[in-house]
This record gives sequence, C-alpha cells and structure tokens, in this order.
Amino acid sequence: MRDVGLRLLALLAAAVLAVFTAAPACAGEGYIFSGSQTFSAELPLIGGQYIFYVDAHLTPMSAPSERHDSCSFSANFQRLLPTQDTMQLGGAVRISTIPYRVDTTYALPAGLYRLYVAPGSDCDWRFAVGSNNQNPAGIAPVQMLRRSQAGMVSSPTASVSDPVQFYAQFRTDHEKKEQVSGTMQIVNRGKTWATLPLKVGQDPASKGDEFYVDVQLGSDATAHLGANTVIFVVKIGSSEFASSGSFILTK
Repeated sequence: MRDVGLRLLALLAAAVLAVFTAAPACAGEGYIFSGSQTFSAELPLIGGQYIFYVDAHLTPMSAPSERHDSCSFSANFQRLLPTQDTMQLGGAVRISTIPYRVDTTYALPAGLYRLYVAPGSDCDWRFAVGSNNQNPAGIAPVQMLRRSQAGMVSSPTASVSDPVQFYAQFRTDHEKKEQVSGTMQIVNRGKTWATLPLKVGQDPASKGDEFYVDVQLGSDATAHLGANTVIFVVKIGSSEFASSGSFILTK
C-alpha cells in the first residue's frame, strides 16, 4: 500500500484490501438510536423517502420503590444544512400509560440533520429513520471519526498520531443487490497525497450500510497540516458517485 509523497500507515484491515475487488451488496441507508436521557447525534442523509419512527414510553419497574407514574420526552429533529428547520417531537405533556409514537413516511431533502433529546427527558425512547426501497442509489457526505478515550467520536480535527475512520453511508438502487466498490483520496492544497481502497460494511450503531476505511497517519503527514479534503469515488451498480468531506490535520 502506498501514497503520493508520504508513508501512510493503514490499519491491518485496510492492508488486506490493497487489491480491492467489487463486492455484491443490497444496501439501505438508516440510523437507529435509543436511550433514556438527553442525547444528540448528527445524521447526513442522501435524501428521498424515509420511514420515520419514534417511540417514548414509561418503563415498568419491578421494585415498588422504583415505580413512577409518568415520564417526560422532549426532542426535535433538525435540518442543519443546507437550510434550517425543526420538527418537534414529544413536548411538555407527561407520558404515562399511552406512549408517544410517530410511525410514518416523510420525503426528506438531502442534507445534514440532527436528533436532539432535551435535558429532563426520562422516558425510554427509540428513534429510527431509514430510506425505503423507492429511492435510487446514492452516497452521503464523508464523515470522520477519531479514536479517543471515549472510543470513536465524530471530530473535525485529527493529529498525525490519531487513528481515524472515514466513512459514508450509501444505498443501492431500490435496495437491489448490486456490485459496489470505491477508493478514497485525501487532497491538500489541490494535490492528492493519499489513495486507499474502501471497505464495505454496516455500522453497528446506525445499522446503515457504508463505505469506510481505517487509517493512521504517520509523522510524514506533517507536510499536509491544515485543511484537507477527503473524496470517496465509488461505483454502485453501473453508476458512479463522488462524495466529499473535510478535516483539519494537526501535529
């Protein structure tokens, strides 16, 4: 495995894919989250028809001392980019025997969204949004995760010693089984300084299908400090797509 102008240290799993062959996939885009307290997560959506599900309910407790008569759930689903708007979920009404539930289909434009569960929410809640099989193939914007003491976290910056993962959810045309493949390029000041093959998998938390690659940039990467662009060039079936993201590389 090699790059242009530096030694790029890829993790073992990426090294196995130095010679990348197309893999068949039947892929859908989706996110699933659950909890019982405040929460925030960003969701880059390709756009189209989405199945939208929310459930918030009071959890029965076996011990009498743990039982409660009601709980609270207040949240919203926000579109952050390219324009801003908000869908309110839950509210000020306490939830007791009847859960708060949304189960419908929405047309959602492409963009960056965020699920936000407000402080004070103490119901058990579950949120899911996923593209249905009426949508054409596509790929979301590229995101970056950086390893920290808390695990892999979303971050706009990474140092040359940080293990990172670049990923983007994708879907096949009407969720048909198709051949998929791709490569990643990292560009600094208009010059491509790294090229790696992409892997195909499913994110265990979001349940969405994704292209991804795990890398660790060595000390030679200091020649490319500052703003960098990450480009995924992929083929889904007979169609080609490009998706990009950015990050700041530091010492």
